[in-house]
Amino acid sequence: MNLTLARQVLEQQGASVVTVTTGNQALECLAREPFDLVLMDIFMPDLDGMETSRRWRDLEASKNHGRRSILIALTTNASEADQRRFLEAGMDDYLAKPYRPQALLDRVSCWLPERLGQSQPSSHTLSPKDPR
Repeated sequence: MNLTLARQVLEQQGASVVTVTTGNQALECLAREPFDLVLMDIFMPDLDGMETSRRWRDLEASKNHGRRSILIALTTNASEADQRRFLEAGMDDYLAKPYRPQALLDRVSCWLPERLGQSQPSSHTLSPKDPR
């Protein structure tokens, strides 16, 4: 349901959306093309979002494109400890499920203001100085 909602909301805003349901599928997509932003579900049937994010970052580094995707964790768990784990896995931000369509748009706009409107980084942005 979250996958369908995210796709519909983002496509209505003119975003190009690729959807997959497993971590391995996500990594296969990255092997073919770079991505600006990834909504990474923490719980997936093969590799979880944490391991997929680690491998995603390794693959980006090995391709040496100088590009780095924005990785946003989709999770029902957003404790401070979880947020630190997201950061350590290479994620940039998180969005707690269930979420409203506007919350998704706000988060994407925060990271890609040129795509969905102008915005400043969210207070939920993960960073080494502030692991929220």
